[in-house]
Amino acid sequence: MKLFKSTLALLLMMGVAAAGALSSPNGDLDAILNNMQRSAKTIKTIHANIHQERHFGSIGGSEKYDGEIFFRQVGPNADKVRLRYFATGEVSKDLWVNGDRVVFFQPKINQAIETSLQRQAGKKSEFGFIASPYVSVPQLKAKYNVAYVKEDAVAGVQASVLELTPKTASDVTKIVLWVDRRSWLPVQYQVTQRNGDVSTYTLTNMEANGKLPNDTFQVSLPRGVTTIKQ
Repeated sequence: MKLFKSTLALLLMMGVAAAGALSSPNGDLDAILNNMQRSAKTIKTIHANIHQERHFGSIGGSEKYDGEIFFRQVGPNADKVRLRYFATGEVSKDLWVNGDRVVFFQPKINQAIETSLQRQAGKKSEFGFIASPYVSVPQLKAKYNVAYVKEDAVAGVQASVLELTPKTASDVTKIVLWVDRRSWLPVQYQVTQRNGDVSTYTLTNMEANGKLPNDTFQVSLPRGVTTIKQ
């Protein structure tokens, strides 16, 4: 369940990134956000490798996942996402998002959770961007205090760092985005939760606007799977 929530949190952060990628390192935040928004509008598909590290603030310890993520922009409330994590060469977690529908499958226990972005957004305020990821800059500023932090090297590229803090009470206390200054696309996301947990997602080998087969986003569950609807 924790991984399910963290994958939805990743979609949240991808939604924030889609609101805006980067300009110059002079701290002109409005220019940065506007250039991010223009860059996001050019993206039709994305395929990338993903590495997730989650550190538990309250109980200690950490966990790591490696996988791949696929994204196709279709239109408002209709976009498609596929996120797969692997263990010993096999899919260990599989998440599909088709418009509002969300299916999270765990092959090891042959169980799937089916829910919707709207229902998840309604439960926790930090999921609001999942339900409507392509927000305008004024909408972004209405929900978050946004700051330009610094320039940094991450995933082999030079990136500009933005920090977002929610203006209202939320399970998330801070979101940090690292944006590649060449492609103006985010290559790393980090979310800090109120309980001290910190999840970092790093994207590598990113390919934008390549062809993705339609069946990439088709939900495929084995016979006998237990489906829990939320």
